[in-house]
Amino acid sequence: MWGSRSRRLDLSPGLGTALAVLLYGAIAGAGVAVQRIARLDFLPLHPELGLFLALLLIWPVHPWRALIAALVISGLIVAAASPPPADLALLTALACTGSVAIAYVILAPRFRARPDPTRPGSLGLLLIVSGIAPFFPSLLAADGAYFLHRLPYLAFWLPRYTAAVNSLILFATPILAWPRPSTAPSPRPMQRRSALPPYTALFLTLAAELLLPQYPLRFLAFPSLILIAARRPFLETAFTVLGWSIFELGRAVFSGVAPFSAYGGFSLLERDVVTEILVFAFSAASLGFAASFSQMRRLQALHARSLQRLRESEERFRELAARSRDAIFRIGPDAKRIYVSPAVTELFGFTPEEQIGRDWRDDVHPADWPSVKPILRAFIQDEEDRTAFSYRRRCKDGSYVWVETRVRRVRDPRTGAVREFVANTRDISAQKAAEDELNAANARLAALAMSDGLTGIANRRAFDQALAQEWARAQRDGTPLALLVIDIDHFKSFNDFYGHLAGDDCLRTLAGILRSEVHRMSDLPARYGGEEFVLLLPGTDLVGAKVIAARIHARIAEAGLRNEIVPTGRLTVSIGIAAEEPGRRHDSAASLFAAADRALYAAKHWGRNQTVAEDDPRLATIEGEVPERPAPRETEPSLSGSWPSSPSSPITSPITRNGKAPSPFAKGGIEDLETGAGKEEDGAERNSEEEGEEKNGENGEADDTAPPRAPPRPAPFSPTRSPPAAVPR
Repeated sequence: MWGSRSRRLDLSPGLGTALAVLLYGAIAGAGVAVQRIARLDFLPLHPELGLFLALLLIWPVHPWRALIAALVISGLIVAAASPPPADLALLTALACTGSVAIAYVILAPRFRARPDPTRPGSLGLLLIVSGIAPFFPSLLAADGAYFLHRLPYLAFWLPRYTAAVNSLILFATPILAWPRPSTAPSPRPMQRRSALPPYTALFLTLAAELLLPQYPLRFLAFPSLILIAARRPFLETAFTVLGWSIFELGRAVFSGVAPFSAYGGFSLLERDVVTEILVFAFSAASLGFAASFSQMRRLQALHARSLQRLRESEERFRELAARSRDAIFRIGPDAKRIYVSPAVTELFGFTPEEQIGRDWRDDVHPADWPSVKPILRAFIQDEEDRTAFSYRRRCKDGSYVWVETRVRRVRDPRTGAVREFVANTRDISAQKAAEDELNAANARLAALAMSDGLTGIANRRAFDQALAQEWARAQRDGTPLALLVIDIDHFKSFNDFYGHLAGDDCLRTLAGILRSEVHRMSDLPARYGGEEFVLLLPGTDLVGAKVIAARIHARIAEAGLRNEIVPTGRLTVSIGIAAEEPGRRHDSAASLFAAADRALYAAKHWGRNQTVAEDDPRLATIEGEVPERPAPRETEPSLSGSWPSSPSSPITSPITRNGKAPSPFAKGGIEDLETGAGKEEDGAERNSEEEGEEKNGENGEADDTAPPRAPPRPAPFSPTRSPPAAVPR
């Protein structure tokens, strides 16, 4: 960017063009008047060149219209006011207008708005263009002068070329820099006082040149110009250089004193050319130094503003860190803390000074470091600049609190290397406690969803999941898997005779017996539905399952559960067994359950109170009589249901306070078992008659498999009364 935008005058292009042309004509006319009064062959400076070029670059004008109009006006002025021969003045005017046109064509496309000579790049381009633009127009003017009047080619071209170069530089530079607001800070009083010595030295040098013309003292002005460029603003330096240049050129033209005239032997041409070259060299060097120092002051001001913003930002950061309830750390690549916010005292009891310089890993709980380390390793290896993790952090009193730390990587903007890490740590102990409480509640809810509310053992949902998992494991590992399906004999009649509370106690008692027979973590007793239970035995073959079934029968017999509506006078169960083992394979877990269910049906069919395994040869004789159990429903059966209180029940129970027969779980009975069965508590969950009927429907059993209902008995049951007649099987 060679230049930058600045304010333009609020002019229309037409008005801007007219004003520029008028100024050009006025200054050109003034120059012609000076030339005629002083009787000069040519003017050493043409102010209209630099002024017109600057106006073309700054003002909203029609450039080509302005150039053509300027050529016409300058031609008319030269023709009317120039001393004879007028054609030479016209050639000079043509060369000046052409120089402006070439300079504008080169400069205009290279600037977004206008040149900024206070920048070294823009000033350098302006100097180069000022040296190139007048070259060819002055050559053409020299050609015309030679062919028209046979004037020496070099004597006509060289003075006019150097005059055009200096005119473009000296007059365009301050005009281009004038409307621009100064970006450098205004000089302080000390700087104003420090500007006095170089100006004093410059004035003394000029006075010495006037008083002592025989000595080459004008070179002493250069150090003074350089000091002014270093200490004063660019615009002031540009006007100072312009004034010095006018002084030197005027003195050379009017008094005939050239820079080296003291040595003698200089012609008029050499005097003028040497003076023009000296002015160009001193002006270019002084303006170059001024632009460099202006750029340096601009950068210093920018750097000062950046430092001020940085200090303000750091103060805001420290203020935010001090007011934040989270602890903020700056950590170096060596994992040691560089900065610690004051919140660390409130959170962990440490002072910031105690934490600075320490390795942050020393405060991580040893049990949490194995889980934190992989996160940090992945964070370092990945391109992501942020990560977060939770762990227990040590406090000053030796205790630990749960915290969450968010880490951000800070890179060097130039190299991209990691410079430091910024960590934000907050206390999440309350959140962690809430999460633990929620997880515990979810665990309790899951346990309730997978357990039977009445018996406390697994329910059908848990059994279905366990069966699928153990079946897959048995198929993968080639291990045996046994399944026992257990059903309480005549349970519906038992429920009707003794009441639902007694039925609930019976179910809990059987569940306690099954639980007591489980000795491995993988074994699973479950209530399948109603009075039907299952026992899943991974790693157990058919022989082992038969042994466990025999123990279950023995435990039930030892419990002495009364059931006075059957001939045996006690409660019994029927068990069906199936197993998946080498040499005996099933298609699926469902087929394994179906085999055990068929064996259970056979056990009931052959008189109940017995165990039938799937390898029993008698199963072949009733294969066609075994109904297929429907596919298990997706919904879990209810844990306890309600029983209809129909007055037309075929069994009339003995009258007691609750309208039911005395419970077989009265005091002295099965209450001593670990299940606590026998206690009839208010609000206890009950099994339902509908569940029993549902189960029968699922098993596909016909109603005639249940014992016939006893006829109504007119007298209530009493301990001295004989038990009811046996129910045929």
